[in-house]
Amino acid sequence: MTEAEWLKCKMPRKMLEQTSGMSDRKRRLFACACVCHWWVLRFVPNIRIAVEVAERFADGQADAAELAAVRSAELAEVRSTPSRPHSTFEGAFEDIELGIRAAYELLSVPMQDLGEGAILGAGGRWEREWQATLLRDVVGNPFRMSPPIDPSWLGWNNGVIPRLAQAIYDERAFDRLPILADALEDAGCENADILAHCRQPGEHVRGCWVLDLLLGKQ
Repeated sequence: MTEAEWLKCKMPRKMLEQTSGMSDRKRRLFACACVCHWWVLRFVPNIRIAVEVAERFADGQADAAELAAVRSAELAEVRSTPSRPHSTFEGAFEDIELGIRAAYELLSVPMQDLGEGAILGAGGRWEREWQATLLRDVVGNPFRMSPPIDPSWLGWNNGVIPRLAQAIYDERAFDRLPILADALEDAGCENADILAHCRQPGEHVRGCWVLDLLLGKQ
């Protein structure tokens, strides 16, 4: 795959083959975002709790015992409801624990097995396109070196930039990313990739490469 193909690709499975340097944390956060997408929540509403624990585990804020407990509780709920597609969502939740496999599993879910075959089947291509956009948000551009962060940006105006970045991350307030771009420009940032990513419309999630750079996360 070339850089031009990466930027336009709508096949996340193929894109994942280019992310060998992706950290376990980013793999887990990407998997969580895939599992937590709208059609999963229709069938397993409480899975959001499990995903939140998995996200905290990725950031070192939950331990393996807590992750295992919420995983067991969610699997019990899925198994106890005959109308739910057990194999699909049991596999999806188990893959949160395994990290990157969740993305692969969700890409291969037979849409007709979800109970709304016509609607979800027609939306399969859209789902893949969404995941491709999401992967670019998390990974950035693997064909380029990550842009350096100037320490002066982080200290500018009494540290407002790292504080704003942390608030966006903690609160999932990704609509504030354009504000972060303005602050970065005022602090002297001229990196086009960083500024454009903060200002571009579309999906952003925990693991966003710009926020991770500013917060020193891998």
